Amino acid sequence: MAEKANIQAFFFDALQVFADNGTNLTATGVLGTFVDLKGVGYAGGSVVVDVSAIDFGDANETYDLVVELGLNDAGYVEFASFPLLAVGRVFLPVTNQRTTMFDSMRLSLTLAGTTPDITLGAFLTDKVPMADS
Repeated sequence: MAEKANIQAFFFDALQVFADNGTNLTATGVLGTFVDLKGVGYAGGSVVVDVSAIDFGDANETYDLVVELGLNDAGYVEFASFPLLAVGRVFLPVTNQRTTMFDSMRLSLTLAGTTPDITLGAFLTDKVPMADS
């Protein structure tokens, strides 16, 4: 489950960006681009999402972020999903290893409601922040 972290600083690598800050979406779809994990081996860390604007004007909008893992360009499978509920920074601990070592990761966003509109950025980092104690 996604949690707000007390720690706000993360390592950043431009090659691990799913979508630049300021990316605006009003329809369901893949968010930006995939992150290539080939040659990395095991990759554990966090997907960091910075939501700068989110519309709940009609009180029926929903925003579900889905982390998907891919293998050899054969398609993607859902790893995890969580709702985006407010402006701010959230993180989701992830790994590319299940029963298979996956070689790419991407994000998709499922939007629903009358007028969904969200602005955000997202990247992968190799750190998993600790929640408040």
